[in-house]
Amino acid sequence: MSSFRENLEAIERLNRHRVELPLGIGPHDGKELNLMLAGRKPLAMFYDTLPEIGVIPRHEFEPHVATGRIVSREMTFPPKLHDDIPVRFAFYAQPWTIEGMAELQEIHRRIHEGSLPDSDNVDVRVGRLLGYTEQEIDAYLRWKNYVLRYILR
Repeated sequence: MSSFRENLEAIERLNRHRVELPLGIGPHDGKELNLMLAGRKPLAMFYDTLPEIGVIPRHEFEPHVATGRIVSREMTFPPKLHDDIPVRFAFYAQPWTIEGMAELQEIHRRIHEGSLPDSDNVDVRVGRLLGYTEQEIDAYLRWKNYVLRYILR
């Protein structure tokens, strides 16, 4: 089970190797709220380190949370290792997808505690909960497995 610090180090290695996301991966990035308001995205998820560096776009979602159009939940995970970093997840959901948000929270809680290994099956479920198409999920899995096999080995 990797720590958040190890994940950050892996991202830094990807940046050093100039590995970029191919087309079809991350098509919701920066568009989450608009897609949700249009009814085309059921859930959005963000995470940030503590202290926060400003990755969670609360200011964009807050007016819609205040009116009840979008529901929000947050959860914070303490460091798992002595040199790890605490991390906070923020989840935003259409009111009709509260069960999906609870499932997404449970998945991340179980991954953090080590009772659910990170796997393609988990990535598929998370992708579906977040509203990605099967083609987008498949593209992500191909990219992730390539990176794990050839770059981060």
